[in-house]
Amino acid sequence: MEFLLAAGCIIALASTGWVVWGVQEISRSRSRDRLQLEHLRQQGAIARQRLELESRQLDDEIYRDFVRHQRPPAPGGPPPP
Repeated sequence: MEFLLAAGCIIALASTGWVVWGVQEISRSRSRDRLQLEHLRQQGAIARQRLELESRQLDDEIYRDFVRHQRPPAPGGPPPP
């Protein structure tokens, strides 16, 4: 009986280290996932800002092109492209 109790204690002590390691690994994994998610959110925000800027620039270019073609040519000046 003492042998079984001793064997059980040894197994419990040996497996405690693995349990602690597993808990730490889960904690590290969650922390890494949280940081990765934050990084992806920041990249998404940067991409949205870049697309909004490109959209505004395209809108400005379209407007300038429209205005340039709607103006009558200056007398004696070159015709609009």
